[in-house]
Amino acid sequence: MPLGTAAALLVVELLWAKNLANRIADAGGFVVHTDRIPAPLVNAVLTELSR
Repeated sequence: MPLGTAAALLVVELLWAKNLANRIADAGGFVVHTDRIPAPLVNAVLTELSR
């Protein structure tokens, strides 16, 4: 990444996400979208960031 820039990465442990989805469902709501980031992609990004 160029100097002076920033990035953020949110990693949510799956059991915590399951608990959140259950609480949302119990309240009458629903999860609109979930997505998983493949480990090789995460590793590639981390490798780039550590350069």
